[in-house]
Amino acid sequence: MNIPLTILFWAMEAAYCIHCLDEAVAGNGFPNWMSKYSMKSFTAKVHFRGSVILHLFFIVSIIFYEIFGGNWVLLPLCICSFFFGNGFFHVIGTIMSREYCPGMMTSPIAWIIMYFIVRYSLLLGSISKFNLIVFIIVGSFFTIMFIVGPLVRIKRKDAKKI
Repeated sequence: MNIPLTILFWAMEAAYCIHCLDEAVAGNGFPNWMSKYSMKSFTAKVHFRGSVILHLFFIVSIIFYEIFGGNWVLLPLCICSFFFGNGFFHVIGTIMSREYCPGMMTSPIAWIIMYFIVRYSLLLGSISKFNLIVFIIVGSFFTIMFIVGPLVRIKRKDAKKI
C-alpha cells in the first residue's frame, strides 16, 4: 500500500487546524495555560499570529513540494515533525502542571499521520537517505527546542511559593 506524501501532508495541515481549535476553546485556552505556567508574556494575539504564520508556511511548503518535488520534501517533513513533537509538549505539560494543557486531546491525530508518513513513505524508500538524515536532524532539533524550552519553565500547580 502506498499513501502519497502530499495527501499525508494535507492531512497533517487539517489536523493542525483541528489542533488550533482545541487550543483555542478547550479549558481556558492554550494562551492562558502558557501564561499561567510557562511564559507570562504569551497572549492570545501572539498565539494567533504564530499559528497563522505556521499554517501559511506549511501550506506554501506543501505546494512547493507538489510543484518542485525532490528536496522540497524537507520543509513539510520538518513541520510534520514539529507537530508530532508538539503533542508530547501538551502531554508532558499536562502532567507537569497537573492541569489540562489545551491541545493534548488532538495530538494523537498528528501522531497517527506521522506513523503513516514513516510507514508508507520513509520505510518504503519514497524519501532519499539524504532527506531522511536531514529530516531526523532538523526535526529532532525543532522538536527538542519547542518542547524543552517552555517545559523547563513550567510551574507546578501545587508548588510552594518561596
